[in-house]
Amino acid sequence: MISAQLKRRLAIPFIAVFGLTSSMSLAAPKPVHHAPEPKRYLGSDVMASVDGSIITRREVTYVWVETDEKAQQSVARLLFDRWPSLGNSGHVLSLPRKAIYQDLYSQVWPTGEPPYAGIISNLITEHLVNLMAHKKHIVVQRAQAEQQAHLMFNEVRQQHHWKFSDAQLLKQFHVPYSLLINDLTMKLQTEKLYSAMVAARLGHPITDDDWVVVRCLYTSAAPDGVMSSASKAAARARLEALLAQNHKGTPFHKLAESNEYASLQPDGGLVGPSLRDTYWPAPLQSAIYALKPGGVSSPIYYNGGWWAFKLQARGAAIGAAHLLAAWNAEASAHRDMVIVSLRRAAVIKSTVKLPPEPAVTVIYPPGAHLPTLPYTQRTA
Repeated sequence: MISAQLKRRLAIPFIAVFGLTSSMSLAAPKPVHHAPEPKRYLGSDVMASVDGSIITRREVTYVWVETDEKAQQSVARLLFDRWPSLGNSGHVLSLPRKAIYQDLYSQVWPTGEPPYAGIISNLITEHLVNLMAHKKHIVVQRAQAEQQAHLMFNEVRQQHHWKFSDAQLLKQFHVPYSLLINDLTMKLQTEKLYSAMVAARLGHPITDDDWVVVRCLYTSAAPDGVMSSASKAAARARLEALLAQNHKGTPFHKLAESNEYASLQPDGGLVGPSLRDTYWPAPLQSAIYALKPGGVSSPIYYNGGWWAFKLQARGAAIGAAHLLAAWNAEASAHRDMVIVSLRRAAVIKSTVKLPPEPAVTVIYPPGAHLPTLPYTQRTA
């Protein structure tokens, strides 16, 4: 168990070098002035510089100790000021930093990666998000992160039918609370950054009116995998025949059960809530947002098939609870995209080799009522 003293981040070590200047006159002595130079970090302490934000070995060690059970036993003592350690006998010991760094940072896993590579990679992401949030004047209060933690624990309790308190769950899962709050703060920051990105595309802050729920009819212009002018015309004719049945009184959702795109069949072609400029390709989006509630579009051709839409609901008519759930799913699905874009644009200087960054494909979470349709999947 880590003592309470280890729960705080310690000051980053640095050396301040002062230059001494003086001036004297025969008439009267003047006071000596000390001109301090800018703070400098020990080269051996700096693990990475992220757009001017420094990550030190002590910060990496802190996270490692908090998240690695074996490390807790062997290096927890290293986090005390000036790296003292308490032995089993109670005697205060002291280890040279060179020996500590040798123990902690020269090890290599069988995979060839140093054991701290994942930690420094996560810290770089955390620093980047903090820097960008600061530039965008995005502030996340600790109380907001704590509320997120409580909601997360509620989900765990509901899933497992448990009655544990938040504190008991923390103990059960060995979750360091300070690091959990950092992670949830970053989660909220990336959601707000994504909201700002969408607002920039829209040209205005996101409003309820930017959300729609639609039903879709779809016919494939290449049902057998080969498209020709004849197959394209035949697909339009099939769609127009379905729309004609709708005009005669057959409910749209009943017709949508025979969609030629299988995932749209079970819910009668229902898609949404979906957010403007994030889900539908431009040609389809233009047709959808031109509709009034209850309205049905004409056939629109897009990338291999013909589409028709019925606007089921828009804005406040969708309901606050559904909009909140939709935003949570939307923001969660795009967090990785935000982080990858920040890392690609960042200037990162590191003394260690970081693991390769995987390609991120954004897919809406299951159960979010946001099925991935053809040609609408976004890749960061």
